[in-house]
Amino acid sequence: MKKQDLVKMLAEKMETSQVKANDILKTVFNTIEEVMVAGDDVSIPKFGKFSTKINAARTYRNPQTGDPMDVEAKRVPKFKASSVLKGNILE
Repeated sequence: MKKQDLVKMLAEKMETSQVKANDILKTVFNTIEEVMVAGDDVSIPKFGKFSTKINAARTYRNPQTGDPMDVEAKRVPKFKASSVLKGNILE
C-alpha cells in the first residue's frame, strides 16, 4: 500500500476529503518524528512503540579492499510492534 492509498482509505473511513485526510496523516507522522528527534519514545497502545536506538561505534572491514574502517556511533529509528498487532497479523 502506498501513502495515497492510505490517505484514500482514511478519507473514506472519516467521511472527509482526501486533502484533509492527508493533512491529518502528515501531522501525525511529523509529530511522531519531532518526539523521536527530541529523544523520547511514542507508545501507541495495541499498535506499537516508536523509539530510537544508539548503534555503538565499531570497526569493520571493507569487503573490496579488506582495509579496516571506523563507523561512528549513531542514533537510528526503531519500531516494536505490540503483541496485539502481532496477533492480528498472524490471524
